[in-house]
Amino acid sequence: MQLLLLFLMLTSNPAVARVNVAIGNITYHGSGTLITSDIVITNWHVVRDKGDITVEFGKFTTKARVIKIDKTWDLAALRLETKPKIKPIKIGKVPRIGDKLTIAGYGSGNYQQSTGKLIKFCAPGRTEPDDILELKATARNGDSGGPILNQKGELVGVLFGSINGLTNGSHSGRILKFLKGYNVPKKPKIILYR
Repeated sequence: MQLLLLFLMLTSNPAVARVNVAIGNITYHGSGTLITSDIVITNWHVVRDKGDITVEFGKFTTKARVIKIDKTWDLAALRLETKPKIKPIKIGKVPRIGDKLTIAGYGSGNYQQSTGKLIKFCAPGRTEPDDILELKATARNGDSGGPILNQKGELVGVLFGSINGLTNGSHSGRILKFLKGYNVPKKPKIILYR
């Protein structure tokens, strides 16, 4: 079982992408997740500087453009110029405290996953709902915008930051509100567990 877990941690998920933003001679990197045949969800802070965006799925690379942003929840949706021949990740139900979740991304240019337990929900401000997940897992620079996955491999969050061994990200209920009007593979019942 431990060998299988190690194999899965080292094997990249084909629907997890590296997002590149070129501004002049400098390229910034983040991660993202294919959620429809031509839409990748990532972080606003990954694409906010409005450079030329390319998205990489292994050896497949395509240009992309921002179609929607939400600065408060640090979310951005990108439309791909060319559709990859990759199955999108479905959006799952909001997880429960104590659930094992896996973060993934291309920090340092290399794919990596880290698994930890969801420890709490929080908000970006006093007037906002508790739509942020906090889990015991460490993300790297460049993992921003990457997926938070449940044990079924469904997207339950988009990670945006990590400090002291804890990673935060907007949960799937918030993602679905953000994507309202776009055709996503699954519409789970939105329930918050505390």
